[in-house]
Amino acid sequence: MERREILNWLREGDEGRLDELWQRADAVRRHAVGDEVHLRGLVELSNHCVRACAYCGIRAPNHALVRYRMTHAEVQACARLAVRLGYGTIVLQGGEDPAITREWMAELIRRIKSETPLAVTLGLGERPDADLAAWREAGADRYLLRFETSNPDLYARIHPPLGKGRDATRCGLPAADCRPPIANRQSQIASHPRIALLRRLMELGYEAGGGIMIGIPGQTCDDLADDILLFRELELDMIGVGPYIPHPATPLGRESEIRNPKSEIDQVPNSELMTYKVLALTRIVCPWANIPSTTALATLNRQRGRELGLARGANVVMPNLTPPQYRALYEIYPAKACLFEPPEDFDAALKRRILALGRTIGTGPGPSRKTPPRGPSRRRGESRCPMRPIGPTGSHSPAGSAVDFIDDARLLSLLEGGPPDAGLVRETIAKSLAKQPLSVEETAALVRAEAPEQVEAIFEAARELKRTVYGNRIVLFAPLYIGNYCVNDCAYCGFHRSNLDAVRRTLTPDEVRQQVEALEDKGHKRLILVFGEHPRYSPQFIADTVRLVYSIRKGHGSIRRVNINAAPLDVEGFRTVKAAGIGTYQIFQETYHHPTYARMHKPGTPKGDYLWRLNGLSRAFEAGCDDMGIGALFGLYDWRFEVLGLVTHALHLQKTYNVGPHTISFPRLRPASGVHLKTGYEVSDADFKRVIAILRLAVPYTGLILTAREPAALRREAMAMGVSQIDAGSRIEIAGYTEVGESQERDREQFELGDTRSLDATMRELLDDGYVPSFCTACYRLGRTGEHFMEFAIPGFIKRFCTPNALSTLMEYLVDYASPQTRVAGEKRIAEELALMPDSPMKSQLLERLERIRSSDDRDLYF
Repeated sequence: MERREILNWLREGDEGRLDELWQRADAVRRHAVGDEVHLRGLVELSNHCVRACAYCGIRAPNHALVRYRMTHAEVQACARLAVRLGYGTIVLQGGEDPAITREWMAELIRRIKSETPLAVTLGLGERPDADLAAWREAGADRYLLRFETSNPDLYARIHPPLGKGRDATRCGLPAADCRPPIANRQSQIASHPRIALLRRLMELGYEAGGGIMIGIPGQTCDDLADDILLFRELELDMIGVGPYIPHPATPLGRESEIRNPKSEIDQVPNSELMTYKVLALTRIVCPWANIPSTTALATLNRQRGRELGLARGANVVMPNLTPPQYRALYEIYPAKACLFEPPEDFDAALKRRILALGRTIGTGPGPSRKTPPRGPSRRRGESRCPMRPIGPTGSHSPAGSAVDFIDDARLLSLLEGGPPDAGLVRETIAKSLAKQPLSVEETAALVRAEAPEQVEAIFEAARELKRTVYGNRIVLFAPLYIGNYCVNDCAYCGFHRSNLDAVRRTLTPDEVRQQVEALEDKGHKRLILVFGEHPRYSPQFIADTVRLVYSIRKGHGSIRRVNINAAPLDVEGFRTVKAAGIGTYQIFQETYHHPTYARMHKPGTPKGDYLWRLNGLSRAFEAGCDDMGIGALFGLYDWRFEVLGLVTHALHLQKTYNVGPHTISFPRLRPASGVHLKTGYEVSDADFKRVIAILRLAVPYTGLILTAREPAALRREAMAMGVSQIDAGSRIEIAGYTEVGESQERDREQFELGDTRSLDATMRELLDDGYVPSFCTACYRLGRTGEHFMEFAIPGFIKRFCTPNALSTLMEYLVDYASPQTRVAGEKRIAEELALMPDSPMKSQLLERLERIRSSDDRDLYF
């Protein structure tokens, strides 16, 4: 949404049109942050303040106000109450009170953190950097700092400098014409005293929240449009918008307005309706933010204010837990709602009202939908990820000791050498043909080999190595997209959170069943389930979906292996998913080049944390998983660097866990909905074949996946270069196997496919080209995974098991699903393969099993 549209909505008065805005905001809210309403207990711990803000009832010059300051024990009692009520966060708010010292607050935070599971949010105004750093170190998670307005002139008129609280000018504020003009929008933002502090809070690792008042005298719709766009620019974790409510003990409350000739025509009303407009527009512009339905809204409309705020974009409510004897004294504006209700009574009534809206009560701390929290610059090898959402409950765990094993400078230096010596290339190829993994330096020599005869030698060696390790088998699978909600904003992905054209959806259990049955009707036995990165897709949700898929059987159909492509989890998350019986867990780094990674993935999003993603599979190993897939998206940076990055990653896993990756994927950048990316690093077909061949030689024991992103002709040509797995008959739209016709629907898919042929057509081509299509899953089901798989795979003996099993699964397909032409080609291929096998007990047993499949309902027979 752009500025002009925002202004049009701010000035809109037609109720019918505004209903469209409310519905759109609610839909965006539902898609981005779900139906949960997070309750965060508010404690107003002090009404002392050194400031003289022209609108605030606790301003220092208000000498009629009785002041208070809560003790540690009183605040801790409120924290324990928050836990009893089921809240996940406590919000400690107060004026800028000099008596709340760095040490006093740090000790309070440590006590709350040691005694409760609560996240701690602070809202204590502008404090020195040392205070903020100390409180973050003590365990504070979030900091709220409202900037009220991004207009620096208006901000200065209502915020006199410290010590300037008397009425030296109108309302005690400096005259507007005494300030120098501000040239442009960026310099305005730079001049705002609180914007820089918000950015500093993010650097310190806080989840930062800001907000504005609506209807400040002198405020215009242009000002509000600027505020909303600034929310988006800052990528705030929490955004509060509330009406200006005049307080009679303040300069603004005593005068009807501060006269501003520029604003007389367009003065923003401090109305309930205007507040809903700004709230709804903020949700649309900042889909991922946590936005409260404020007490100020409930003050304007005591019957339905909070509910209407929740229905128009909000997803947070902050019940007041301040002790009754203090609550009325924290009078930033008069007649606040819910001043005298006991917290337990208010909590019960609030939860009933939330549930009546069809919403659910959030549990846990409910961290930002786009965390990890940002922290100060890290040295290589360090990761600072204190809060990491892994599910809709917002549960989290430390990232642990992350290691950055990708040295950009070293990898780039390996690419700078000239063409390699012909002898070195021959020696490197010979090592690979002996089924020994190559070092990064040896791989770099193959990457630098440009001479046609050297490139052809690499191609031929890759073909030979594939034949010796994997035979002529090609394993087939299909992707099944479960949900495309996502909190990330990746520059290359059609599911990025800011793509409002994307049709967002999560399959229901019934819809999952329909998709799986449709896939089984085509003959598929192996699936990879794909999930966006979103709190909806928790480890438990993924595990439940896996179990559901395994349970679905139609006719002779069954899914025997379920792989996962989803967000990196913490250790407990991986344990939960592993317990469901998954196969491979894929995590693509996308690009190993640090600067490119930073450009492609917005800071403050989960995927923006390079080390969290890079070390995802390390956490999986710690959780007991031993079957991993890595990958890079080719076209984001120099393909040669990405090849070295993949090999470095594979060697790191092999060295650290004695198990290399089970698969490597190397998709190329493809067109996608809402994506307009030109990198200058697009990979040609010729170089793409080099990528495949070099990877095959570098990691001879690792499966290589060539996806349907690529066109059919190129896939056919590249197959012999070392590919061991492909997807076929793929649809990547949500519910694409039952609801979509032959043409692709870009707004429902992550990217465009290059090969949309049916499974049967792909099978027939493989058979015609001399391959054995396989749906084998025996190794995983017999425990030949991890180190046990490597014991077989690295020497190249695994094909002795895989060829018989491949023929069995091929026969199942031919009997149950194949077209007549494909069955003829398949029976011929099986006969030719049997003729090549020496007589043995295993061959005799295989012949008996093939006949049982032809003549009976016996299926899933494997060695």
